[in-house]
Amino acid sequence: MISQPLLKHYFICIALLSLSLFSGEAQLIYEGRILDSLTKEPLPFVNIKFGDSNRGTATNIDGYYKFSLPDEVAHVQLSYMGYHKKWVELIELKTHRVIVLSQHSKSLAEFVVFPGENPAHRIIRKVAENRKSNDHENKNYVCTNYNKFIFTPVIDSLLVADTSRWNGMDSSQLRMNQMFSRQHLLIIENYVERTHKSNGKTTNNILASRTSGLKQSSLPLLASELQSFSFYEDYITLLDKHFLNPIAPGSIARYTYQIIDTVFHKSDTVYLISFAPKRGKNFDGLEGVLYINTRGYAIENVLAKGEISSSGVVVEIKQRYEFYPSGNWFPVELTTKMEFSNIKLADKNLMGYGKTYMTKVDFPKEIKATELGAFELEVDKNAHKTTDSVWNSYRPVDLDARDSVTYHVVDSIGEKHKLDRLVSLTSSLNEGRFPVKNIIEIDLAELIWYNPYEGIRTGLGLYSGKRIIPWMSAGGYVAYGFKDKGMKHGANATFFLYKKRDVRLFAGYSNDVIRAGYQEFPGRRLFGSSEMYKNLFANLFDLQEKWEVSLSGRATSSLFLHLGGSHQNRESAYDYLFTPHASDAAAISYSRYTFSELSFTMHYAYRQRLSQAFDLVLPVEKKYPQIWFNLRKGVTGFYSGTLDYIKLETLIEFSRFIRNFGRTGLVLRGGWTDANLPLGLLFNGYGVNGRWALSTHNTFETALPNEFIHDRYAAFFFTHNFGSLLFRYKKFEPQFEVALNGGVGTMISPRSHREIGFTQMEQGYYETGLRINNILKTTFSSIGVAAFYRMGAYSLPTQRDNFAFKISLQNTF
Repeated sequence: MISQPLLKHYFICIALLSLSLFSGEAQLIYEGRILDSLTKEPLPFVNIKFGDSNRGTATNIDGYYKFSLPDEVAHVQLSYMGYHKKWVELIELKTHRVIVLSQHSKSLAEFVVFPGENPAHRIIRKVAENRKSNDHENKNYVCTNYNKFIFTPVIDSLLVADTSRWNGMDSSQLRMNQMFSRQHLLIIENYVERTHKSNGKTTNNILASRTSGLKQSSLPLLASELQSFSFYEDYITLLDKHFLNPIAPGSIARYTYQIIDTVFHKSDTVYLISFAPKRGKNFDGLEGVLYINTRGYAIENVLAKGEISSSGVVVEIKQRYEFYPSGNWFPVELTTKMEFSNIKLADKNLMGYGKTYMTKVDFPKEIKATELGAFELEVDKNAHKTTDSVWNSYRPVDLDARDSVTYHVVDSIGEKHKLDRLVSLTSSLNEGRFPVKNIIEIDLAELIWYNPYEGIRTGLGLYSGKRIIPWMSAGGYVAYGFKDKGMKHGANATFFLYKKRDVRLFAGYSNDVIRAGYQEFPGRRLFGSSEMYKNLFANLFDLQEKWEVSLSGRATSSLFLHLGGSHQNRESAYDYLFTPHASDAAAISYSRYTFSELSFTMHYAYRQRLSQAFDLVLPVEKKYPQIWFNLRKGVTGFYSGTLDYIKLETLIEFSRFIRNFGRTGLVLRGGWTDANLPLGLLFNGYGVNGRWALSTHNTFETALPNEFIHDRYAAFFFTHNFGSLLFRYKKFEPQFEVALNGGVGTMISPRSHREIGFTQMEQGYYETGLRINNILKTTFSSIGVAAFYRMGAYSLPTQRDNFAFKISLQNTF
C-alpha cells in the first residue's frame, strides 16, 4: 500500500510533467514560405532574425521556414541580398503562411572599401584552410537522393502572375505563354542510391527513373551530369566551363568580399559574405553569397551565379549543407539552373532547372571495393516500372500543378508519336547508324564522304535493327568514288555478348581502299575533336581485300582490350614498288602483297568511371592519362601470308586544367617494327599542310601529307589553351592556344621503296604555332584562325614557305 506522502510526491511529479508538456505545446511553431513580391518565386536562405537580436534561422532552398520563438520576442526581421529588409509582427506570422519581400536596385557588386584589412578575408582564409576536412567528397559516405530536372522555355514570371499583361500579344506568343505557364517541355526524375569512397570512386545506382513522354527508358545521365554536387573544388565545372571557386586558394586576389550580415543560430555563428570578381580581373568567376558557419568554418549555404558569355549561358547554383552528429557537413539540398539564350523555342530561351534532395545519409568507416560497381552511373533494369505510390514515397516535395500537367500532356504525346524510339535512336547514333523503326539501321558513315583519292564518295550501308535480333547486328554496304570510279563493298556481323562490359564479337569482309601508312587504334573515337579532319589530307591509298574477326570488351572500367586476326590482299594505288632486298641487283620488286596478321590492342584510362544507359556504356568524363597500345604480328604460311614481322605502336594523352592558367595537353606517339615492310604498313609523318586550310590537333601542321615516312618514329604534340584568360570583351571571348610539335624517325632500308619520294625525320622535325579559337561561335561550333611556323633542320629555304595559315574549326558540344 502506497503511503500518503509518497502518493503526494507522485501527484507533484505528474503535475510538473503535465505542466512541462503543456508549456511545450503552448510554444507555437511558426511555418510558412517567403516569396518574391512580383514574381512569386521562392527565396532560399532568407535570414530570419528573432526580434532585434542576431539570433535566428533561415529559409530552406525552397523558401520554406519553420521555427519557434522565445516568449520575449514580438517580431522577426527578414533580410535577403538584393531585397528590402522587412519586420514582421507575430500576429502576421500566425495569420499569413506566405510572406513577400520586395527587390531593391542595389547591385550585388557594390562593396565597401575598408581602410585596413577586409574582415571578410580572415573568414575566407579559414574556410580555405578547412576545405579538405569539410569537403564530403574526401570521406566515405552513402546516401539516397531524389533529383528532378526540368527543361522549359523561359516564361516571364510576371506574365504568369498577372495574365492581364497578355493583352496585345499576337496569337503565337499568346499560345506559347498559355501553354508553358501550365506545363514544362520535359521532366526527368531519378531516385538514386549513391555510394562514395574517399579515394574518389562513386557508384550511383538509379533505382527509379521517369521521363515525361517515355515509357521504357529515361535520360538519367543527362540529369546527373547537369548538377554540381560539391562547392569545395578549386573550380566549379558546368558544361565544360571552369568557374574559379571563391574559396579556392588564391581567390582573395581575384574576388572582392564583404560581410553583409551575421546570424547566431543555436551555438553557432553564421557569417553572410557576398563575393564578386574584382574589376579588371580577367577570369571565369561567380558572384553571390556564402553562408559560413564558424563550426569548422564550413559552408552552410551558397548562392552563386555565373555567365558563359560566349555561349549565352547563365548558370545559377544554390546549395544547403547540414552538420551531422558524426561531425561531418553534407549537402542536403542542391539546385542548378541554366538559361540558354542561344537555344530558343519560338522566341523563348530554353532553361534547364535541376533540384536534388539528399536523405538517409551515413558515413561508414570503410567501404569495400565490392560495394562499388563497374559503373559510376547505372540504371536498374526495372527503374522505369516504379509505381506512383512508390514515387510519392521518394519525393520530398510533391509535384506541383505544372509538373502534373507536363506528365499528363507529354506522356500522351509520347504514346501517340512513339517517343521511346528516340532512346533507340540515341543508342544507334552512338554507333554511327540511323534506325528505321528499329528494323533496319542506315550506316551514316557510308552516305557521303570525301578523300583525295576517291574524291566524293557516296554509298549505302544497311544493317539489321534491334527489333529483329537484339543481341546481333548484321549487314553490309556498297560505295562508289567519283574520282577513282571504283566500287567498294563489304559485309559484317557484330554479336553483343555482354552489354554491361561492352563485349562484342565481330566478323567481316571488305573490298575497299585504305589510307597507306596509317592505322588507328581500335575503339579510339575522334568525333568531336579536330583530329578527325586529318583523313581529309591523305594522298596515298592502298586497294585492300580483307577478312577479319575480333573480340573486344572492357576488362575493368579503366581497361579496354581488343583481340583480332585478319588476312589481307593489298595493292598500292599509287606509283610505288617495294624491293625487300634492295642491295641485290636481281631482287624482285612488287606493289601487291598478301599477309596475315594477329593483333592485340589495350586502352587504359586512369581511374576511368563509366555510365550505363540506353544500352550504352559511356565514360562519365574523360580521364587522363589515356594510354593506347597496339601489338601486331605478321604470320607467314597462314593462307599464303608472306610477311613476318612485329609491329608496335603506342599513344599517350595527358591533359590537365591548371588554376588561373588554363588547360595543358600533351600527346606522345611512337611506333616500331622489326622488319623491312611495304610502305602501306609503315608509319607516315602525320602531315596535314596544303589542300585544306584546316588546323588539326595532334598532327604536323606545316608538313605535307606523307612528306615523312618511317618504320621507327617518336613524336610529341604539346598545346596550352589559356581559354579566355588573356582577353575578353563582353560576349567576345577568343581563346588563345599555343602549340609546339616535334618528332624524329628512321627507316631500316630507305632504298627498298622506289618510284616515290619521301624524307626521314632523322635530325628532328619541329614546328610551333598559335590558334585563336572561338572568334565566331554558334550553338554547336566555333571558328577561329591559326598560324604555324616550321623550324629546325627541315625548315624550307624560302621563309614564307615555313608558315602555314589556317582556319581553326572546333566542335562545342
